Amino acid sequence: MQELFGVSLTTIAIVMLVLFGIVAVVVVTLALRNRIMFKLGVRNIPKRPIQTALIVFGLMLSTVLITAAFSTGDTVVYTIRSLATDALGNTDEVVAAPNRETAPDSGYFDYALFDRISEGLSGPR
Repeated sequence: MQELFGVSLTTIAIVMLVLFGIVAVVVVTLALRNRIMFKLGVRNIPKRPIQTALIVFGLMLSTVLITAAFSTGDTVVYTIRSLATDALGNTDEVVAAPNRETAPDSGYFDYALFDRISEGLSGPR
């Protein structure tokens, strides 16, 4: 798995690292400028350590579940695609409409063309 939604995992990691750095700088700046608000925000951490640990554990678990869902989805898509292409085997001949002007509303070709091909293929070999 080198890509997620068509974007390189390296690019995603770099962007997430930069975003984390920006958010960390903003949080530290706000904590230093508003010490009272910071103290109000973190005062329950030492008072309720089990609840804090439970919240952190829940966030980590949800992250693992979402990551597993993405990787499982990629694996299933790859498996289905590879099984379908293996089941098709080698392609000897492809029949397609010559251009969109002959069949503008669909991808099908004219029935008269089918009759000509059928007559040509039904002859002796």
